[in-house]
Amino acid sequence: MKKLPASLALCAACVVALGLGPAQAKVFDFNLTDLNGDVAAGQLDAVSNGSTYTITSISGTWEGTTNSGTISGLSSYAGADQLLYPTAPYADFSGISFTVNSVSYNWSNYAVGTTSALGGIAVSTLDPNGYGAYQIGIATVTVTAVPEAATWLMMLGGFSALGLIGSRRKNRHSWGELGI
Repeated sequence: MKKLPASLALCAACVVALGLGPAQAKVFDFNLTDLNGDVAAGQLDAVSNGSTYTITSISGTWEGTTNSGTISGLSSYAGADQLLYPTAPYADFSGISFTVNSVSYNWSNYAVGTTSALGGIAVSTLDPNGYGAYQIGIATVTVTAVPEAATWLMMLGGFSALGLIGSRRKNRHSWGELGI
């Protein structure tokens, strides 16, 4: 009978220990479609700055009307600050820039000439300096955090503790029926 509280205490200590570390690095899945039907999708690696995140790397694909391929990394195009915000449009005026096949793109909250509340995409072949002379409005954008390993471990620990409790109750009940 005393083993059950000790086992639960050990499970609880493991779950708490796994969840205590500060979550500094984050991974986000993103999907962006502009008004031309171009689609960018992939992952953003970031470091927390408190209420924002600084993107440290990007991977994924760009399927566009004039250029398609693998996103090869971040770019300094258009003076990008590579900041990600927790709500749409997710980028600020300086934006998040990335490169596909030597063409740079800047995803920002600025959409000149469009009515998109989600911002726009500047393209280095059409706007070489990234000053907003040419923007493609963003039709849809989603950014979702990928659960960290510690989150999965905490969930596994919780399910293990529930399984242990259920197992102990089942065993106690069956022994009681046997009259032992």
